[in-house]
Amino acid sequence: MKTENPKKKTKTEGSKEKTKYEDPKVKTKIVDLEEKMKTEDSKEKTKTGDPKEKRKTENPEKTRSENPKETTKTEDPKEKTKTEDPEEKTKSEDPKEKTKTEDPKEKTETVDSKEKTKTEYPKGQTKADDPKEKMKTENPKKKTKTEGSKEKTKYEDPKGKTKIVDLEEKMKTEDSKEKTKTGDPKEKIKTEDPEEKTQTEDPEEKTKTVDSKEKTKTGDSKEKTKTEYPKEQMKADDPQEKMKTENRR
Repeated sequence: MKTENPKKKTKTEGSKEKTKYEDPKVKTKIVDLEEKMKTEDSKEKTKTGDPKEKRKTENPEKTRSENPKETTKTEDPKEKTKTEDPEEKTKSEDPKEKTKTEDPKEKTETVDSKEKTKTEYPKGQTKADDPKEKMKTENPKKKTKTEGSKEKTKYEDPKGKTKIVDLEEKMKTEDSKEKTKTGDPKEKIKTEDPEEKTQTEDPEEKTKTVDSKEKTKTGDSKEKTKTEYPKEQMKADDPQEKMKTENRR
């Protein structure tokens, strides 16, 4: 057995005999699985065809046009392991690098600053004595002065800002009073409507009345009928038309 064992080891290193010699129960199962994988790979190669044997059988001109290095690159299991390398995945998904972007220590620093300000608010009595903190407390009031709301200005400076607010309100009230005195320009347009002016002071109507008087002097029968038109007699009987004729005189 001693003389036979080294021969068997030299003939088939990593074969069943070696594994049987070392641990026949465990290692034979593992070796059987490995050999089954090898046999299944060889069967799949015979189905798809071994790329090395394809190169031998195929035309060499095709191998020139189709670069064998490029075909082996696509089918090379070593390069597949490069594309699917778990070490490179761990580099891209390295938990240490994630901790850099999402470092809980850095988060605690930003959160601690906020929490510090929260905890420092009840200690604001000592900060109120600090001139820097006084400036901070006074600055929002100055900002609210420029915001121009009436309630804020009354709250901030009742003596000065209420005067300005009173001026604004006075301007509004004065504008309303002036509108009532002079009258709304829209209402003025209604009272002084040019259409109504044309009715009261229409130059065409004046020329008609003047022409009728002048033509009645000449004694034109047609113009007499215009002056004796029954509608104009009705206008003469109207009190508004009487007022118009009196105003003209």
